[in-house]
Amino acid sequence: MFMRNYSSQATKLVNAGNSLTKGISSLTKTTIFYSKVAGEIGKYVWQKEGMALPSLAEFQQSFTNAYKSTVDLGLAFSQKPAAGLHYARNLKKDDYIKGGAVLIQLAGIFSIGEMIGRGHIYGYKKHIAH
Repeated sequence: MFMRNYSSQATKLVNAGNSLTKGISSLTKTTIFYSKVAGEIGKYVWQKEGMALPSLAEFQQSFTNAYKSTVDLGLAFSQKPAAGLHYARNLKKDDYIKGGAVLIQLAGIFSIGEMIGRGHIYGYKKHIAH
């Protein structure tokens, strides 16, 4: 009686482990499949659109221009604060929409980084007190 009770519990535990393993295995196969599909679609689009990575000179030029315009804008606003107010007043509706879209994208990228860093989609992992 005593041994049979342990035997049935062990059988239930083994069955639960087997079903968990099968579930994880099926998820792994699905994830790998869809990753390969996404890679093939990306490769197809890359080839059909004639995409290419920028050369080092193009990257340096773009980075230099972005840095220079940011510094120039900062200097202009610090030397003439009224110019910054004038600039803000003359923004159009499209400028606000574009700025909002960029902010939403940045918030999304930040959120994804947070999820990866935490290893959790929502909240933080619960740690057991020592």
